[in-house]
Amino acid sequence: MFPKQTVIGIFVAKAVPQIKINRSDSSRIGYAVVPSILIRSNIKFLKDIKVSLSHLQIESKITDVESNTRPSPLLVVSGESMRTLNKLIPDFYSSNKDWQQFKIILSMMERKEHLTLNGLETIMTMKGIL
Repeated sequence: MFPKQTVIGIFVAKAVPQIKINRSDSSRIGYAVVPSILIRSNIKFLKDIKVSLSHLQIESKITDVESNTRPSPLLVVSGESMRTLNKLIPDFYSSNKDWQQFKIILSMMERKEHLTLNGLETIMTMKGIL
């Protein structure tokens, strides 16, 4: 098990924040914004991180194979646990553009801006889709 500060360091150094925009018939605007945080590594390391996260009341899941084209193991933190983990990541970690955008988008989601067409367009522009 890793101490809390080590877990934070691992996520700052190795994690990939991800924002997906999925088609959704249940959403008023037709799309859903789905954030998650991913780590790719060997299975033993990921299991150790998973145990450490569970001690911090953060749920995660491990898949042995990410996909056919990417056969490496993957740890995924999503949902409310991802928001809890994101609060642990320091805001001063501003040298990584992906984390900056991720934190901005999560703030927009907390204010429910992602549920509006303007908010979705802003997110898509940040991701380089528009």
